[in-house]
Amino acid sequence: MEVSEFDSFIQKFRILWRSGQDAHLDIETRAGQAWVGLRVRLGEAPGPVHQVPFPYQDNRARDNPSRQRRRVRRAQSRQEQAGKAVNEEEQVEKVYTEIEITKPVAETAAETATIEE
Repeated sequence: MEVSEFDSFIQKFRILWRSGQDAHLDIETRAGQAWVGLRVRLGEAPGPVHQVPFPYQDNRARDNPSRQRRRVRRAQSRQEQAGKAVNEEEQVEKVYTEIEITKPVAETAAETATIEE
């Protein structure tokens, strides 16, 4: 870096300092090398002029073969579960029916047993 470049950093720092702006001048040397840096507060970042919305991907529109197979498997599973539920309900009704049938028979037998005694 030439002296004229270094002088331009110092000159710019003095201009900023005199105008009352925040500025920071860094000068560093190491093993015969020299660095200079000038930091200046720029203020708030301006908002975007025009923001383009991100394109929306509708994943529901995809109807690939694996999704179709999965739907078929789920439908079959629901039908099997519904069939099992119907079978269980039929078994429960059968047990209740047997209880209702045997209950009057048992009551009748108990009445006849008390009459005979």
